[in-house]
Parts: sequence; C-alpha cells; structure tokens
Amino acid sequence: PVPKVRNEGNKVIIIGGGPSGLALAGSLQRRGISHLILEQQTEKTSFGSWNRHFSGLEITTQKKWCNLPGFAWDNNDHPREYITANDYERYLYQYAKRFNICIERGITVEKVRKRGTSGSWVVECSNKVTYEASFVVLATGKNRIAIRDTSDGLVQKLTKAKINVFHSSDLKNQSSWEHVTRAAKEKKLCMVGFGNSASDISSTILQNHPDSTIHVSVRTVPPIFPRARLGFLRVDTIGSYVRVLPTPIQETVVRLLWHMLLPVAVQCDRAFPSHLPRWSNIKGRVPVIDKYNLIAKGLASGAIVPHGPIQQQTLMKDGTMAFEENSGKQFPIDTVILATGYKSDRIITREDRYNGLYCCGFGNEQFLPIKTISE
Repeated sequence: PVPKVRNEGNKVIIIGGGPSGLALAGSLQRRGISHLILEQQTEKTSFGSWNRHFSGLEITTQKKWCNLPGFAWDNNDHPREYITANDYERYLYQYAKRFNICIERGITVEKVRKRGTSGSWVVECSNKVTYEASFVVLATGKNRIAIRDTSDGLVQKLTKAKINVFHSSDLKNQSSWEHVTRAAKEKKLCMVGFGNSASDISSTILQNHPDSTIHVSVRTVPPIFPRARLGFLRVDTIGSYVRVLPTPIQETVVRLLWHMLLPVAVQCDRAFPSHLPRWSNIKGRVPVIDKYNLIAKGLASGAIVPHGPIQQQTLMKDGTMAFEENSGKQFPIDTVILATGYKSDRIITREDRYNGLYCCGFGNEQFLPIKTISE
C-alpha cells in the first residue's frame, strides 16, 4: 500500500518522548514553534526508558538537578530531597501536560530521509504512515536497550552450566526480587559489572537482609563515592562545580577525590583485587555513588566479595564458578545478575545540521546527566 503522508504544519518532528524530547518540545512550545513528538510506547504515562529499569530505582542526584526547562519540582508534591524513577515519570507526565505537548504514541520510526536535495525531511513509520517536516530531531536516548550479554558470550556458558541469569532490568516484580534475594542469603549470588545499577541492587538486598553475601565480578574497578555530605556539600553538588571545568582538570579533581581526599573511596578501591585495572579516566562514564554507605560497609565486612572476571572454562553444571584471581577455588553460584548497562538504538548515526537533522540527549556527561539534558 502507498504510505499515508501526514504534514499537519509541524515544523519540527521529534522522535522519542523521553526527557530529551520533552525538554526540546517544551522549549519549542514557549517559542511558538510547531512540533510533534513520535513515541513508540503506547501508555500515556510512559516516558523514555524509566519504566524499563529495575523496580524501586532511586535517582542518584537530588531532585533540584532533575528539572526540565521552565518547570521546577513542586516541593509540596515531592517533599523528599531524592526521587524515584516513578516520581520522575510522573513529573514528565506533568511537564507534557503543562506545556500542552502533542505526542503521537504507538509509532515506531523505521527510516528518516531527505526528500530531494532541498526538500523536507520524511519520517517513515512501521504503520505505513510517513510524516514530513522541515526539521527532525532524534531523541530516543542512550539507555534504550538492555545489554544482555558480555562481549565474550558469557550468558550462553552460564545457561549451559544451569546458572540462572537476570539482567538488572528484569528485577521488576516480587518473584524476581525474591529469587535474587534468596540466592544472596544463601551466598550464591554473583553480580557481573558494578555500576550504579549494581550498587543500588546490592544496597537494596543488604538493607533488607544484612546477612546476605554478594559476589561481584568486574574487569575494571570504578571509583565509588559516598552520596552523603562531604563537609557542607554533597557529592552531586561537587559534581555541579567540577563539570564546568576543562576535561583534564575534571579528571585530576576526580582522581584526587578517589585516591586521596575521600577515605571511604580509598577503602572501597583497596577492597578490589590489586591486579585489576582502575579507571584511567572518567570521560563518558559515571562514577558509582554509594547512596546509603552500604557498599562501603559491605566491602569492609565481606558481605560484598569483589572478584576479577569469571573464569568461563571453570563453569560447572553443579553451579560453581571460579574467578580470575583465584581460579583454583570454586564458589557455589546459582544466580547471576548482569549489571551490564544499556545502549542506544539510533536510526540516525550522523547529524546533518546544515539541512535540519539533529540528535539530542546522546552526550557523555558524567556529572548530573539529567541537568545536561535540560541545558
């Protein structure tokens, strides 16, 4: 069938209705520039990837750093200093209503192309409908798809060894949380990767079950900073100052905090095997924030047991594994959580700003990334 062409006078088509797309739409709305958001999700309260993470996710930074342009958080509705992912989705819903942002949902964009050399942009969708506009902005986000395996194909070997595998994003319901909690209480849980998702999940388990043990397998050791106050400042407040510095100075400041000025960060670093490489720089990566000081306590007490990479040739069907630094010792593990992060799904890999094709929200800001979207 011939695709239906929709051109309702919108000057800008925005692909993606997460924070980036909404921030852009709100800014265009205040300037009187016509626009339309195309969003794949059908539920009117779903925005971006926030509903794809594990349940109970609390955003690392204070809510004051999570505003989008022109709409501050209402302290009466959200009196707490920190907010959950569910709180943030409600805020995004309110943002869309406040600025009367038009979102067409259930739209999967397949292709963006230029009509001729000087014509409009054509957005082709899976429902055989196309949209046309003078400008197109891709704002589908960096965390769109869960990375469900390691580069060396670990999952297939774990499955063959009859070890249960979850991605961090699979922990959405009571049964999945009960499964991993039971494994931790039996000292049979291993976390692969240790970013902020792994830190948060570990903290949740240890907060509710202090007698648990969580093995952690990493290839490189990230800096681990406490979220609590450092004197009169919080770590995200320090980040707000550091982020305006030139990148080489940012790196120097973070290394000083990590290795010299924060005793807790130093202790966390020393808990990991000494042969593992530490981050040589942080550009494009987010340090781990220990929200409740449970990671530092867990590393000190042995509740969190850090290791190097899993020795895949040692995986046994009886549910045991060894790690790089002690391949002669087998640990009973029956459940693995892949805290391997997310990736983008970009149908546009290069911008063409001269002709009106843009990408938004794909930067590598490691300090206050939500604030960066707003800016």
